[in-house]
Amino acid sequence: MWVAVRSTLSSSIPWIHVALLTSAAAIGCSGLITEPGAGDGPNGSSGPGGTSSASSDLTAISGLRRLTVKEYADTIRQLVGDDAASSEQLLPTDPRLPFDNDYENQEPSKALIQGTELLADDIVGRLLDDSARLASVVDCTPAGPEDAACFEHFVRRFGRLAFRRTLDPEEVTRFMGAQELSKQRGDFYEGVGVAVRAFLQDPNFLYRVEFGTAIPGKSGLYRLAGPEVATRLSYLLWGVSPDSALLDKAETGGLDTSKHIRAVAKEMLEDPRARQRMQRFHAMWIGYEKSGGGALGAAMQQETEKLIERVVFGEKAAWTDLFRAEDTFVTSELAAHYELDQPSDPDGAWVKYANSGRQGLLSHGSFLGVGTEGEDTSPTLRGVMVLERLLCETVPPPPSSVVVKDLPAPAPGSCKIDRFKEHAQEGCNSCHDRTDPIGFGLEAYDMLGKKRDHEPNAAECKISGQGSLLDEGSFNGPGELSALIAKSNAAAACRVTQLYRFTTGRAELDSVDDAFVQRSVERVGRDASLQDLILEIVSSPEFVQRREAAEGK
Repeated sequence: MWVAVRSTLSSSIPWIHVALLTSAAAIGCSGLITEPGAGDGPNGSSGPGGTSSASSDLTAISGLRRLTVKEYADTIRQLVGDDAASSEQLLPTDPRLPFDNDYENQEPSKALIQGTELLADDIVGRLLDDSARLASVVDCTPAGPEDAACFEHFVRRFGRLAFRRTLDPEEVTRFMGAQELSKQRGDFYEGVGVAVRAFLQDPNFLYRVEFGTAIPGKSGLYRLAGPEVATRLSYLLWGVSPDSALLDKAETGGLDTSKHIRAVAKEMLEDPRARQRMQRFHAMWIGYEKSGGGALGAAMQQETEKLIERVVFGEKAAWTDLFRAEDTFVTSELAAHYELDQPSDPDGAWVKYANSGRQGLLSHGSFLGVGTEGEDTSPTLRGVMVLERLLCETVPPPPSSVVVKDLPAPAPGSCKIDRFKEHAQEGCNSCHDRTDPIGFGLEAYDMLGKKRDHEPNAAECKISGQGSLLDEGSFNGPGELSALIAKSNAAAACRVTQLYRFTTGRAELDSVDDAFVQRSVERVGRDASLQDLILEIVSSPEFVQRREAAEGK
């Protein structure tokens, strides 16, 4: 098939993929994007203009961001109605740090090039076999193989959605070349298939390319064009390309001011796609994205999703209410597992925690099952989870001078808390003194969140469940830990930090980012809702700008 494609399109579309991705490697690593000329974006467009907020020196560094595997699959579904089910097998895995969209870890590779080509072939093959979907993608009825007007309508419409902006005249001409195959084979849709394959392998589809316009007097700062702002909004809130309606707003001044952006974002948050996107954000943040466990595991994931749905979208309450909740959504099986009252509906209903020692999201099996090792809980891993995910503390790897060794196998009568005293050795205690007391405060709950009073198969090893959290205080069990997290200033700042990392696609932040986070916390308050935090970020002047990394970084 590619022989036919290459002979049909004399200009280079898919086969310059390797060269462009090689260039993308340098851009992605440096965080620099070369200007197309005179500070103009694609099509000579400029960013939101004079009525927008003033430029800011708290703008995040912006690199070339590739669509994640999930974003790719969802965007394909949006464009052509295909599930792209094999994308996880064919595309490079996205590291979780804790989010999957860190552009500094999106190195171009041969696997990416081969994977996108195979996926494009599969997707287009299924599209050409589905007349209903094909008609929806083309959106006009061709008079015959040589109907140039219909083909151009398709190229402009589909290309705008795929590239997330209006195509320039040269691009239209280039993709119109695919119609030569329609004429040669006497089938209008043969050329459509060639064009769609090319669009789906083009860097303008695979990457979120941002240029913007240089801001006078601000070295290294650029204001984004309207479609670029629309793309940032859409992938943050929906996880897909901006649709036609959002692009229309972007190209007619509807995203030119902070007030405009805030209003559009507020409307977008009411869309079901925002619910799905924010659910996934929490799943990656808390760490239960791919938790298993059969029917019980599914009930635990549903439990957490129901709490997020209620707090974030139903009540639009303080984000801290995730940790303050005094009831939970359980099936009959999960209620029995947690030793709670049975729900009114065996398939699931809200039940009070009462005097169970539980409170909020940290009592869910979805969270308690993350910090496990082998067939039991790991106080260290649980402590690391709390420090890194909820407090944004960095837990470094062991120093090179320390020989990492496994804890000794349990001897008859030995207990975990005694074995973990091995961590008190010099060189280890600096970290384990921070992590292990947190984990031991959760030890009375096993790797599935079930309460216990002794270690597995060791009735003599009683569990006190007593722990402590840095400077926040002591606690016993996930309920008391949740209460500490809910009132912690450090945890409040960390929640905004995690949202900011997800927004910018950068795990490693600098002092400018820290200042932005601190300002956001001060503006909305510690107990702000997630929606208020999102609206604060997207309506800030920084959201419509990009900052170049310092040279050499």
